[in-house]
Amino acid sequence: MSCWGAALVALLAGCRGRGASPDAAPSDVATRDQGALWDVGIAASDAATDAVAPDAGASRRVLLTLTGDLVLSPPVVHQAEVHREGGRLGWVLGPVASFLRPHAIAVASLRGSLGAPQTLAGARPGRWGAPQEYARDLARVGFDALDVASERALDLGPGGVSDTLAALRGAGVQALGACAAADHPCPAVVLERGGLRVALLGYNASGRGLEPDAEGRPRVEALGSEEDPRHLLDTVRAARDQADVVVLSLTHATERGRAWDATRRGWATAALEAGADVVVCHGSDRLGPVERVATPRGDGVLAWSLGALVSSHGGGWHPGIGEASIAQSPWVYDPTLRESALLHVTFTRGDDGRLAVTGLYANVLWLSHQGGELQVVPLRGVDERVRALRLPVVQAALGGGVRARP
Repeated sequence: MSCWGAALVALLAGCRGRGASPDAAPSDVATRDQGALWDVGIAASDAATDAVAPDAGASRRVLLTLTGDLVLSPPVVHQAEVHREGGRLGWVLGPVASFLRPHAIAVASLRGSLGAPQTLAGARPGRWGAPQEYARDLARVGFDALDVASERALDLGPGGVSDTLAALRGAGVQALGACAAADHPCPAVVLERGGLRVALLGYNASGRGLEPDAEGRPRVEALGSEEDPRHLLDTVRAARDQADVVVLSLTHATERGRAWDATRRGWATAALEAGADVVVCHGSDRLGPVERVATPRGDGVLAWSLGALVSSHGGGWHPGIGEASIAQSPWVYDPTLRESALLHVTFTRGDDGRLAVTGLYANVLWLSHQGGELQVVPLRGVDERVRALRLPVVQAALGGGVRARP
């Protein structure tokens, strides 16, 4: 590391070390006055160990960065609007940008819709939706694609799906899991990085009605709870013919983080057999295991849940909150609802066409509610007492197949 880099990292460490005293009220983040130091400092401190960009000696390699749910509930949108001049949702997610490398393909799940003014004006109270301008916020943070096939996709009605697709298209962000009603199934999004073609697919497996209305407006890819997944598997096989790596984003709304049932677990594993190389599951607000698996093409990855990247849950937790309080009011006090992960997967394709996972690690993120404001920060940036309590829990949730970096 250069002298400049060492000095900057030391400066950041010093700033973050000024936590509250043991007797003071618990604090989310050691300090919030670093501002622009987040991006530069985190990039410098990770440069020696993070996956590097493809070069001439490894021209058949791609880095995927996968994460959990962007919950566009009314409290989250309100918090973003507080910082409208500072980038809205871009401010809430600002510290995440350092981890989204320009050469990577970054994918998240969008729970809610991006509505035009007239669509938002006609929405019933409590519906999950945000202005279309938020698509540009997400593009600036660094997301390349969003799975929009959540159980909240139709909260603003079919018109909200149309608005969302238009907003993402205008911002240069690809949309997975929804398409024009005439398209059946929804085609894969194919992106190219490092000499490899990557096909991205999104499906909803909640069993809820997400079919288009009679006017044939855009539809959401969905499987009923007891439905034969043949058209899902056919879609995966078709994507396999177009790409070197296939990523399936599969959403299921679970109750308070309840594990996926046997039917949906069967769908995930069948998709890997059919041609998917990565299956990442959404809908649980809590982290789940990340598994390295064998597929007919080589190595694969199955991520059961990467948590909620942004939500309003768990804000009442602090060190010392008892288990009884958490059990009684989990959406207020459960700290697991504030933890999420950025999962970085590097695939290398050999001369024989086989895929190998040559990099697999996760950056741990924490939803800070400090001062009543919502912001996603790296776990390394929180108060040391919080970090010491939560990092072992996160590592246990993710499992031994992936290394968690605070």
